[in-house]
Amino acid sequence: FHIKKIVFWFLVFISTTQVLFAYSGVQINLPPVQHLDTEVITNMPITICSKGIGEFSYSLSFFATASNNIEIAFGVDANNDGCLSDIETDLISGWECGEWFILNNKTDFRYSVNQSLVDRQHEFICKIKTFSNGTIKSVDYYDNKEEIFSSLKSNIPVWLFSPKWNIIRLVARGDNIRANEEFFIKVLHQGLFIYFK
Repeated sequence: FHIKKIVFWFLVFISTTQVLFAYSGVQINLPPVQHLDTEVITNMPITICSKGIGEFSYSLSFFATASNNIEIAFGVDANNDGCLSDIETDLISGWECGEWFILNNKTDFRYSVNQSLVDRQHEFICKIKTFSNGTIKSVDYYDNKEEIFSSLKSNIPVWLFSPKWNIIRLVARGDNIRANEEFFIKVLHQGLFIYFK
């Protein structure tokens, strides 16, 4: 699986003044794939409002197979080197060889859902609504608009979101190489939206 192009959008609306800061078209070109079975990694900083963002959501849309992986990881870049190391990683979520997963990287506790429909396009959506203090109000997960991880709705792990996160790491690996992939981050007045396609 190959991510060829990363596009970063950063938008912030400040209270009722509607001041808009926009940085668009920042493109990161990753090196070309040398082998069919490969791994591509990229890191990107994010900013989450300390007063609570209302909604935190991310979407992964890609051609899923029984042998490829797409992972998005969240954490705090403690040493400010621009890379999210394993020890800095709190949460990893995504697709791994036929199943969706959500992993607490600090404890290795993992939720997973098997998906028998492989070799097709899938879209994984996470929507987390928060209170003003940053704690989680509700969670929703979907695969192609079908609800998954429904058991989390009544027993929400606190580690699914942190307003302290300031970096994400995207990892793609496997033998299903696809070009012209794009990755978007948008921070709006109602929340943070991350989209990978």
